[in-house]
Amino acid sequence: MGLLRSSSIYHTVISPPDPPYNEYQRHMYKIEKLDNFRFLYSLLAWKSPHPLKVEDTVSKEIHREIRLIGEFADVSYSPIALERIFKRMELFSRKHFPLEGYEAVTSSKLILPFEGGVASVKGLVAYRPTTKQLVVGICGTRTLLQALYDMNSLLQRCTKGEQSYRVHRGFMSMYTGLEPLAFEGIRKGFEEEEVKEVIVSPPPCTYVIPILLKRS
Repeated sequence: MGLLRSSSIYHTVISPPDPPYNEYQRHMYKIEKLDNFRFLYSLLAWKSPHPLKVEDTVSKEIHREIRLIGEFADVSYSPIALERIFKRMELFSRKHFPLEGYEAVTSSKLILPFEGGVASVKGLVAYRPTTKQLVVGICGTRTLLQALYDMNSLLQRCTKGEQSYRVHRGFMSMYTGLEPLAFEGIRKGFEEEEVKEVIVSPPPCTYVIPILLKRS
């Protein structure tokens, strides 16, 4: 993942985690310099009361499916127009090209690329013929303006149907800007293809936007 991402906003060097991580894992975390939001998490987030253990590990089949769906969020980072990528997929998936080794994206059909009206959050709706799935891929943070929205962590009330809950204000703003475009792509997909399932491929920073999309 991350082959098509634009330049990183955060290049943080973080401290290794506490035990029970092994020496290799501690070393990996210590030298990590890829774009990540562990620094923001350390300031704004809190730890789960349920530490992950070996028994929480998912099966290889589920892991593979998550990896395949994650390709759609990944490709949405592309600085190249998505229409051009999908039109010339054979070229972009060749050896030593950005999509080498990608499986789900390279066998999919682009339904609608979109760019939200708030902070220009990019995304796409694509169709997987082999599984009859519509996949909504949403790009994570790629600009300074989006990073500023990420840091607007005040909570605001959000009501969807009969449900009401408090949501990160920055993520809510960005979601509001892309919601009508994402649903336009979903409707278009149902009109053009045989769809059995709709899946949202979230950005690595937050699951707030796909959760809001699901509840809408």
